[in-house]
Amino acid sequence: MHFTSWTLSGLLRPIRTATVVVAAVVTVGLVTSSSNVGAQSVEGLREKAAKVAAELDALQEKSDQLNEQFLQTQEDISGLQKEQQTNEQAVADAQMRLDRSRQQATGYLVEAYVGAGVQNQVAFGNANPNEAVNQQVLLELLQGDRVQLADGITADQQDLDAKTQQLKASGTQLEARKSEQSKVVSQLESSVNRQQELLDSTKGELRAAVEAEQERAAAAAAAAAKAQAAAQAQRQATQGQPTDRVAPKPGPANPPARAAAAAPTSSPQEVAAPAEAPLPASAPRSGAAGAIAAAQSQLGTPYRYGGSSPGGFDCSGLMLWSWAQVGVSLPRTSGAQRAGTQRITREQLQPGDLVFYRNPVGHVGMYIGGGQMVHSPHTGDVVKISPIDRMGGSMSFGRVG
Repeated sequence: MHFTSWTLSGLLRPIRTATVVVAAVVTVGLVTSSSNVGAQSVEGLREKAAKVAAELDALQEKSDQLNEQFLQTQEDISGLQKEQQTNEQAVADAQMRLDRSRQQATGYLVEAYVGAGVQNQVAFGNANPNEAVNQQVLLELLQGDRVQLADGITADQQDLDAKTQQLKASGTQLEARKSEQSKVVSQLESSVNRQQELLDSTKGELRAAVEAEQERAAAAAAAAAKAQAAAQAQRQATQGQPTDRVAPKPGPANPPARAAAAAPTSSPQEVAAPAEAPLPASAPRSGAAGAIAAAQSQLGTPYRYGGSSPGGFDCSGLMLWSWAQVGVSLPRTSGAQRAGTQRITREQLQPGDLVFYRNPVGHVGMYIGGGQMVHSPHTGDVVKISPIDRMGGSMSFGRVG
């Protein structure tokens, strides 16, 4: 896919991220070193760091969704441009057919005129030849293939009119999508600029404090995700035993009672999750190892909105490119990639499977085993390996078929 010069690559300057250990050490130093900063200043720094981290997270989620919209409008525009070219060719072909029919009709008129003049000279002698010719021309046009020719001219004109209307309609749609994409890009650039401003403003102690806050939030999200997964597994195990015993003759009252008992302790996503994969998952695709190797070969490549090449990747662009290296075609957006893969559970995850975040989907990574994934995270970051629970929030999983 071709992206014009405003694909935002100039806005994204990779930011070197300190390690968790360094962030923790600096943060502890802030708390224990009264010679550098007082307790009130430390608390103020923590509050500011938490505020910056929260804004960065919100901006990133917004940017992910805008990037999805940008990619979708780009796909729509490409389709409409092809449709426009098809309609333009259809109009040109219809015009050519009409012109050919008109030329053929002109030839018939000349032939009829000359033939009628000769016949009238013989038949009418000194009678007015012009009137006779006109009558003969009308007779000729109303007979045989000339009637068909007249009908054909009318049909060709109607076909040209219809195809011209189609061309105008597709042109209107194309311009509307371009206008929509322009608005999305404007919002996306604004979000990216704000993220970059925040990243650039975090220097020294504030940078360390923001990173520590992000790590704390990620750890809390990971712990919550693991607790939810464990609770869900426990519920499934508890529910599975009686279900197995009564499967041949299911009781009408028991399943609703169990569902009602489980509902207060689970989110809607968790309740719905088992229904997404009622059948055994297929075996991982044979090219999974190659796709993982391709993705890992790009470690350190900067994140870039709309990027799907080693010059810079967004999250779905990395998945698209990596699987393409082993001859597998994926859709462009993370939402479409989720729709195009087989639903699996967390317990069924195998290397090469895709991990999707949020609803609607805004991010995707490739599972590599051991609870880790390779992905292109966000503005100011690079392709890296992270725990799948690092981002927190709702997750779903897909296997490339």
